[in-house]
Amino acid sequence: MRPEFPLYLAVASKEGISISQHFGHAKAFRIYEVTPAECRFPENREVVA
Repeated sequence: MRPEFPLYLAVASKEGISISQHFGHAKAFRIYEVTPAECRFPENREVVA
């Protein structure tokens, strides 16, 4: 089975540089759009409590 593109990945990061936070503690997620040709960062999503 081949994946469908684009894939969207949510990354929890405190400083926006590395994966540095547990999903359950994150106040925001960096959303990445991934295709075989590129990976781009289209948005940052804040967690609504």
